[in-house]
Amino acid sequence: MVLNEPYEAEALNIHRTCSIGVTLIEPCKDSSEEIMKRLDLALYDVKHRNRNAVGLFDPAMQARVDLRAWLDSNIPAGIIANEFIPYYQPKINSEGRCIGAEALIRWFHPQKGLISPGDFIPIAEEIGLIGVLGKEVLRKVCIQMAEWKKRGPLEDLEVSINVSALQFQ
Repeated sequence: MVLNEPYEAEALNIHRTCSIGVTLIEPCKDSSEEIMKRLDLALYDVKHRNRNAVGLFDPAMQARVDLRAWLDSNIPAGIIANEFIPYYQPKINSEGRCIGAEALIRWFHPQKGLISPGDFIPIAEEIGLIGVLGKEVLRKVCIQMAEWKKRGPLEDLEVSINVSALQFQ
C-alpha cells in the first residue's frame, strides 16, 4: 500500500496511515446527510479501534449513538422525575435467614421500562451525575431503613450500597 510507505519531507521522516469509512446505500432512499452520518460513524469506529483500516457501517453503530444521546438527555430528567429507585437483593446466611440486603440502583423509565444499570451508570459517570445518583439512592435507602425499623422484625437488617469509584474522588 503506497500510503503506508514512509517518506521524507523537509528532513522529517513522515509516516501516513489511511482510515476509510464505508457504507451501503440505496440511492433513491438515502439522503446525502444520512449517508455522510453513516460514513462518519464507520470512520470514527475504525479510528477508535485501530486506525489504518477500513470500517464498514453497521446499524448497531447508529443504535449505540442513539442510545448514548438518549441517555445523555434523559438521565438528568430521570433524576428530576424521581425515576431511579433502589432494589434490594437479600443477603442470606448459612441457616437460610436474611441478615441484610444490598441496595442496587435501577431506573424505571415511564415509557422504556426498566433500564439496565450497565447502560446508564457509565454514562452518569461520564456526564458527572453519578454523585447525584449515589446521594439519591442513599437518601431513599435511609428512608426505607427507617420504615423497616418501625416495623420491628427488620430493624436489625444491614443494607450495603455500591458506590462508584468516582464518588470517592
